[in-house]
Amino acid sequence: MTAIIILICYGLPVISLELANAVTDTSFWFIKITAHDAWTSLVKRSPNDLSVFDVVQSVLAVAMTVVVVRLLARHFGFNLRTFIRFGNFHWVFIPLVLCSPFMMAIPHFIARLLFSLPLPSEAVNGHSPALSVIFFLAVLVPIQEEVIWRGLGITALERNGVEAKATLYFISLAFMLAHLPSDIGILRPLALAPAALALTWMRLRSGGIFWPLLFHAIGNGVLSVGPFSSAVYKFIFGS
Repeated sequence: MTAIIILICYGLPVISLELANAVTDTSFWFIKITAHDAWTSLVKRSPNDLSVFDVVQSVLAVAMTVVVVRLLARHFGFNLRTFIRFGNFHWVFIPLVLCSPFMMAIPHFIARLLFSLPLPSEAVNGHSPALSVIFFLAVLVPIQEEVIWRGLGITALERNGVEAKATLYFISLAFMLAHLPSDIGILRPLALAPAALALTWMRLRSGGIFWPLLFHAIGNGVLSVGPFSSAVYKFIFGS
């Protein structure tokens, strides 16, 4: 059963996104042929913008993921409330959450600089993407990834008697590899190692995904906002 759950963890985001694509494609095609003026107001205005189409697609992807997870949880006898909760508190959670942008940014920035790869535009010029992009990165992505990996994945391993240390390393490694392919190749999963270990440790220590979700949302949110991302870069490298 563990193997099945791990395959689901890898495949579920893809499946839910494809289902969301189908729903949004159909919906917006209908709008295009019935109300062309409304359609033109929904399409992308620049390469850096996400349209309403993309926002709806992202929301649907998360919603479909949650629905499928609920069905799987019922089938395999999981109680979602046992891992979607505040959990046990540990004082280390606070500094970890507050330092999440740095734990995410430092390895990525160093990897890009060492291999002469371009830095994200948010870090270089302080320009922010569209609000819909920020919402996607700070809210939708953390919900989907934490429900799947730290929620369903860890719960499956725990119920199959896998030791906490093995779970920590296995889920962290699987989460890192799930971020391939990338514009910086294998450097991306390697740069994710500190954050992946922190996220998984908080889930194991607290017993719920509240703290990993908060860590993930703050880290992604800060780094997706241009002025904040630029400030983090300048704080790290001094220029």
